[in-house]
Amino acid sequence: MGPFTMSDLSGNDIGYSIRKDFGLKTMHESPNTNERYYGALPDKLVEMGRLGQKTKKGWYDYSAGRKPVEDAAVTKLIETHRAEKGITPRTIDAAEILDRCLLPLVNEGFKCVEDGVATRESDVDMTYLYGYGWPRSNGGPIYWARHVREGGLPKLVEDLNRYAEQHPTVSHWKPSGLLRSAK
Repeated sequence: MGPFTMSDLSGNDIGYSIRKDFGLKTMHESPNTNERYYGALPDKLVEMGRLGQKTKKGWYDYSAGRKPVEDAAVTKLIETHRAEKGITPRTIDAAEILDRCLLPLVNEGFKCVEDGVATRESDVDMTYLYGYGWPRSNGGPIYWARHVREGGLPKLVEDLNRYAEQHPTVSHWKPSGLLRSAK
């Protein structure tokens, strides 16, 4: 199940309500204006009454049942949002998708060790293995970064730095001190 289907299942209004409770109305009204704001597009969806499966419409159309069906109204909403933000659609390969999901996770794992939330790297790996169902064949996110991902930690830091240059206001791309010094 992908993130949009999951959001439709739980209710798109949940995140909307949380953002409103925290006062996150727009990027310029957010408490931390240095961070990217994620709510604009999902907020528009909710304001259209598309709360998810409970209203039979969310990111997908559920009018025929629980199976998600693409909806032209959402496609138009996304295209309009892209045009407003000057975003050009592009093909993203599987390796980039994996990196965009896992590099921040590994980076946060190193921050947990750095901040004393976890005692050692293997604590982070065990949490993901037993708590989140990380595939055992990859040994946990930090093990994966060190031993499975091509180029190991030096390449991971290089890639985080590249993403940080592309998105300077997004803190999860800035490599932790411990990660930068790790061998």
